[in-house]
Amino acid sequence: MEEKEKTKQEIEKEEKEAAKMRKIAAIAVVGIIVIFFIALFGVKYFYSDKVEYPTVTYNGFEFTEIADTWYTQWQNEEKLVSVSARYNPYEVENVTVLGELNEGFHQSEIYVTFDPYSEQEEFKYLALAAADLSQSIEKAFSKEVIPACTQEHNETCNNVSIVSCKDTDKAVIHIIAKEPTQIVLKGNCIELHGKELELIKSVDKLLYLWYKIITPN
Repeated sequence: MEEKEKTKQEIEKEEKEAAKMRKIAAIAVVGIIVIFFIALFGVKYFYSDKVEYPTVTYNGFEFTEIADTWYTQWQNEEKLVSVSARYNPYEVENVTVLGELNEGFHQSEIYVTFDPYSEQEEFKYLALAAADLSQSIEKAFSKEVIPACTQEHNETCNNVSIVSCKDTDKAVIHIIAKEPTQIVLKGNCIELHGKELELIKSVDKLLYLWYKIITPN
């Protein structure tokens, strides 16, 4: 009889121990889950504002790269302007610049023109160059940019001015998606050359020269 009572007591004790262990295990599991979420979201919370972006300094200007675009602050005569480019100055400083401009280029309106009979695969680079150039000129220099074509084309150039470097009474930038990568200054006109994304290097080099971030050779 005593043996049975003892066994019963042992069983009750074992059940209490088992219940205690289950409780400890449950607490441990909950603790692990809590720690996991703290680690997951805590790190994101504490470090989300501390992302380190690539930076370079050129001629006293600090550039930061965010989403494949380089940004810096530039002071024009009136205000501080945030300027952007697809290449930093180190990547474009070796783009060749030839020729000279004359007073005919210094006007309040600039025509950005291209050949509508360019190769089909060149158009996306011409469009990208024209967009980057136009946005930067209007933002930083408060000049009006007018899109143009170098010659008539029914599909591409409807209701668009026909302008080329031969129009000496206008300030003209002619973008050309062909090698070599270079900038050619022709009195009242600037030719920007480059195959594919090399054309954008010519655009960025021209803008850096105008910002006086890169100084002429």
